[in-house]
Amino acid sequence: MTDTLDESLKSGDPTRIQQAIGGVGSTCASRHKDNMLGAWYRYSWKDFGEISVQDPVSGEEVGLKDYMYMVAGDLGSIGGALQQGKTE
Repeated sequence: MTDTLDESLKSGDPTRIQQAIGGVGSTCASRHKDNMLGAWYRYSWKDFGEISVQDPVSGEEVGLKDYMYMVAGDLGSIGGALQQGKTE
């Protein structure tokens, strides 16, 4: 899936890029659905709100929920830019 996204980004074709991003999003959603409950049980996380991760851009530690919102926002921004014909 990421190879398809990489190829579409290199092509600069907004339609291909948007389709590839949609495919990645569908894959992510499917994996979350398939694995979230098992991970919760395995690691005994009572609340995903207690988990923090390191933001790869800023290096700051942020809550998982906030980080996932940031990722979703970034993907939404990419989609909006592509709809406006912006490929850079």
